[in-house]
Amino acid sequence: MSERSEFMALIDTARYDPGSIQQLTISQVERTHKGELEIMDGMNPFAFLCEAAATIGAQAMTQAEVLTRRQYPSVALTYEDLYFHMADVDYIGRFGTPSKTVFSILMGKEELYAVAVATGAGGVRKLTIPRNTVFSVGGYLFTMQYPVDIRIMAHGGMDIVYDASRPSPIQTLTGNKLDWSIQNYYSPHDDFVKLDIPVLQLALTSYVAPLNGATGFKKTYSLKGNFYYCRAYMADLQGNWVEILTTHSDQVFDPLKPTVLLRVQDDIVNASLPQVYFTTGLLNTELRLDFYTTVGPLELALQTFDVNQFKATWIDLDKSDNGIYSAPLSRMTSLSVYSDDTVTGGSLGLSFEEQRERVMSNSLGLNDLPITNAQITAKLSDAGYSTVLNTDNITNRVFLATRMFPKPTIGDLTVGMGTAMATLVSSIKELTGIKTVIDNGERLTLTPDTLYASNNGVLSIVPDDKVATLKALSNDRLVDHLESNTYLFSPFTYVFDSTENTFVTRPYYFKTPEIEAKYFLADNDTSGVGVSSAQHDLTRVEGGWRLRIVTSSGDEFNALDDANVFVQLTFKPIGEDGFAVMNGTLVGRQKDTNERIYDFFIETNWDVNANHDITLTNFSMYEAVNRNFMTDLVTDFNLVYIVANRLVQGQEESWIDTQKGAWLLPAQSVGVYQEKLQIKLGNNLEGLWTRARSVIGSLEYLTYEEDVYETWGQTVYETDPVTGAKLIVVVDGKPTFKVKYRKGTVVLDGAGKPTVLHHKGYAILDEFGDPVPKDPRAMQRRVDLFVMDGVYYFASGAVDVQYRDTVPATVVDWLAKDIVPLSKKLLEQTKLYLHPKSTIGLIDVTVDGSKKTQVEAAQSLRVTYFVSDEVYKDPDLRASLIQSALNVISAQMLKPVVALESMRSTLAATVGGDVIDLEIEGMGGTSGYRVVTVRNDSGRLCIGKKAVSKPDGTIVVQNDLAVTFERHQVD
Repeated sequence: MSERSEFMALIDTARYDPGSIQQLTISQVERTHKGELEIMDGMNPFAFLCEAAATIGAQAMTQAEVLTRRQYPSVALTYEDLYFHMADVDYIGRFGTPSKTVFSILMGKEELYAVAVATGAGGVRKLTIPRNTVFSVGGYLFTMQYPVDIRIMAHGGMDIVYDASRPSPIQTLTGNKLDWSIQNYYSPHDDFVKLDIPVLQLALTSYVAPLNGATGFKKTYSLKGNFYYCRAYMADLQGNWVEILTTHSDQVFDPLKPTVLLRVQDDIVNASLPQVYFTTGLLNTELRLDFYTTVGPLELALQTFDVNQFKATWIDLDKSDNGIYSAPLSRMTSLSVYSDDTVTGGSLGLSFEEQRERVMSNSLGLNDLPITNAQITAKLSDAGYSTVLNTDNITNRVFLATRMFPKPTIGDLTVGMGTAMATLVSSIKELTGIKTVIDNGERLTLTPDTLYASNNGVLSIVPDDKVATLKALSNDRLVDHLESNTYLFSPFTYVFDSTENTFVTRPYYFKTPEIEAKYFLADNDTSGVGVSSAQHDLTRVEGGWRLRIVTSSGDEFNALDDANVFVQLTFKPIGEDGFAVMNGTLVGRQKDTNERIYDFFIETNWDVNANHDITLTNFSMYEAVNRNFMTDLVTDFNLVYIVANRLVQGQEESWIDTQKGAWLLPAQSVGVYQEKLQIKLGNNLEGLWTRARSVIGSLEYLTYEEDVYETWGQTVYETDPVTGAKLIVVVDGKPTFKVKYRKGTVVLDGAGKPTVLHHKGYAILDEFGDPVPKDPRAMQRRVDLFVMDGVYYFASGAVDVQYRDTVPATVVDWLAKDIVPLSKKLLEQTKLYLHPKSTIGLIDVTVDGSKKTQVEAAQSLRVTYFVSDEVYKDPDLRASLIQSALNVISAQMLKPVVALESMRSTLAATVGGDVIDLEIEGMGGTSGYRVVTVRNDSGRLCIGKKAVSKPDGTIVVQNDLAVTFERHQVD
């Protein structure tokens, strides 16, 4: 290597250190002069010049390296490096994402028509819910992104749409329509317009600042909550707000398009405008900054809040149309805001590694049409899910969206419900012997009352007699039994369908039926009586549902003999032209109002076909005989009020009489009132992971008990070898054709022996050439079911029962809001399923090095505190130490890699000097693993749960963590 090359190599190793560069340069000069020149004095001008050159050279090389690195996201080291590759909308999700829900606005139709403002175009009147409207409940704020226009046409019709003329970078609309309906409760004058508006959990804070070219613009803003996004607006010469761009990098902005530079540090945002925009005159008088902040991940059941806690604030920062179309909202007396939905989703800000991965995989911003693996994963991550790629080949891709359930809001449980996707191995024949399984022929239904036992991750149904025995045990004995046995249950109804020579499963949820809408249809003014429904209540009962109604009637109707008053429930079944009808059962009268109370028991055999139509079993049509009828899970039912044996002057039949079931009524009956209820009987859990497989080798097939000989299928006659005509012979004086082989006789081979068609012991085949099973129902099936921790099956504490019911409702919500909408956007053969994280049962792990095995997800750990006598005797401090153990261990175990020593050291740092020493044992049960790595994201370790018998006679669920205190005292 030449001296020059060697010197350049040395400079390359020291290029970021000016001092080293200076020393190498001086040494090279002395070496070049072969010792004849030595620089001994540090004050020598050459030394100063060399130092300056080294400093400038080092800085130039550093800057060149930084600029080169910023060209490639794969070598980025800071957020600023990544910002070079991001547009303004790509910052959505960088600092966090909001949860979402649906708010409902109910307004009287009559008042709405009265306050709507004329537009001056074609007789159209309009009312606008402004774009920046804020909904609040429980201290949380929710905002819209698009205004909603309620337009009243000249002919009296109504249309409700989004105004999408100014798209929002935060939310992409799939269309300008939103869900709305007209509902009625009592009379034609009580129509209400109901709007369901999707909202994001975002708080909006807006600032307006004057602009001055001489001083420029640079301000600092302090925010409350996690920064999510900033929308910037510039006032034009007419005073209108025009949206401009934002960026988080001072190196990435268009000098011809005004762009606000943002710097976010926790809850502080620095905003500035590059001076170039002032120089070129692109900016005008004012700048408006709208900051959106969020709390991040949030799980909140809004239906538990009182309606008075909901509030709407009508805000239009853009002052569109000077607010004339939104001003009437604040004056309306028949307007109310509420929500019976659940808030779900949201996430905290991305780590540098996550942001870097998204930049490299082009999965930033609002991916409205996620295509690549990374884009699908990013979309789900923003909604609060992690992703497992279950199948990835040329023909299809299957993604599993996994997520843990939120823990109860009451109590000290550290993690949510223990759940798993477990495999049931059984046959239809075995299942039909279980009381909680309903046999509907080619379809079988497993109801939520079914109890399962788990053995090494494989489910089996607990026999009826054993379930009865368990329920008959005393609480103490039952709790002891649950300590050593693993039981599971599913809150969902599973239909096993073997029609059309296939075997599939479908999950449904029927626990929370609801009346989605109520409409007034007609009344008969000539009847002289007034009645309507004051209350409706729909609940799930054994074998179906109970609809209870309470009347609201006038004195004339109230005084009628109960035997002459009827209420019918009707609906039009699938494939029928007429109505199926049921008479209501009079339960009694209210004590305070004397109003009648009627019950309708809608019975079903829980048979649901492939179109998700369910069978109802106790309705009749044309005659008083109950038949089976099928209907959609969401169906319009009619309530028809009828009076019998009462004739008044001027009374006439009406349209209502065409809707009643006359075969269930006396001859002289007249309909007086009709209303419609839109009822949702249950939820089709489309998008929830399930899989069904048949184990062919487990089946016995029919075989031939004896050899079956081939016979002639028809009579064959002798023919003339020349002409081919049938030969005629005379028998008993009559001519007839000469028979060669008579139909039904055995076919003989060339040696004159019978030809065997089917040999003894061979399988009998069907028309398609497939073996015929002896008992098709005996075939073993393997089905994946969503199951929950069995301790909740037996729990009777009010908090545990309430929480148990929220878990399936959460699954329904996740499917409706996230999984199904995203699935509809996936391309080609890409499928997406919800697969809640397994926190009970066996999960795949690597332990203590490289050993692959399975362990129970729900762990039972033991913590021993060695404490002083003072701490030992302090119950409050001991309770605090127990809670610290719960919090620390729970957080550590939810990590992909769980290390016992890390858990111990974190807990030791948390409890501090109150504990002399501590031990944690029991990870992996008796195996006592030190390090456990979960091998895929569909499962997690967690603190298990146990059943505890309480003195009040209830069984409650508690954390399965044993904490003991050892007194360490030096005498």
